[in-house]
Amino acid sequence: MFSWIFERAWMLKNHKRLWMVSSAPARPPELTIEVTNICNANCVFCGYQFQERVKGVMPFELLKMIVDQYVALGGGMIEFTPVVGDALVDKNLEQKIRYARSHSQIHRASFITNAILLTRERFEALAEAGATHIGISISGINRAEYERVYRVARFETVIHNLTAIAASPAFAKVKFTIGIRSDRPMKWRKDVVLQQLRSLGYTNVANTSWFDSWSGRIRNEDLPGGMFVRPSRRKTSPCWQLYNSTTVLADGRMTACGCRDLNGDSELALGNIREQMLDAPWKDGRMEALRQRFRDGNPPDICRDCQHYSPVRENLATGKN
Repeated sequence: MFSWIFERAWMLKNHKRLWMVSSAPARPPELTIEVTNICNANCVFCGYQFQERVKGVMPFELLKMIVDQYVALGGGMIEFTPVVGDALVDKNLEQKIRYARSHSQIHRASFITNAILLTRERFEALAEAGATHIGISISGINRAEYERVYRVARFETVIHNLTAIAASPAFAKVKFTIGIRSDRPMKWRKDVVLQQLRSLGYTNVANTSWFDSWSGRIRNEDLPGGMFVRPSRRKTSPCWQLYNSTTVLADGRMTACGCRDLNGDSELALGNIREQMLDAPWKDGRMEALRQRFRDGNPPDICRDCQHYSPVRENLATGKN
């Protein structure tokens, strides 16, 4: 009963993401580039704590090759958020965003950060480089909860950074969203500091207390009280990720899922960008084969218990709806 109620509530909240797909794209409409898989926090809800990949930063020359290929395909939006990690750990993020945005075909450059390294000076450099959207991921607006959830002592640093950024002339040039990962779901709206941030101009604020298990690695008992693992949703149609984006990991490997392919070695792996073109999996049938597995009731193992799954509604030549 609880799972049914949760699923209906999720569908009402996310109805815009239940896309009607009339044709399968022959190229990734969006591109995610993982500039680094290193993080400076250790969030209790994040798969970073289970990552087995070698940690590193994407070389600039590899970034240029990826962007050049995407531009040749027509470009679009580039997301610089890692699967796990914080993009600002990459000291050359500004250079990479500037290169991407130097092409008229790239009309959006975005990333999500915990804001520990997002000083006013760094923000202004990123805005000048062409960053258009920045998502801020923080915990509840007090030190004790922040340290419980993010497991680093950087609460004052984050609040100082956000306050200083709001006073910058560049603040209006970038669209901000703040995502609060709270273990106090009934109290976070009343926090004085949150009201202060809203008064400074951070008006797009949302909270979640529901999280993915990262393929069973995280359980309810691993989370603070007030935070919960989402019930697993039925996989009734292909996931929207299989129509939306390709992610290129920091070492050049490609995956069909930049949300949950933690180590880049699942059935969603798509080879290496150094050995094939960016759109090859979209043209040679590999992406469609992954979509078909959902239709056949046999999704990849990593997807079976994924609570981050978002379905599409299809109206393809197959006649499936």
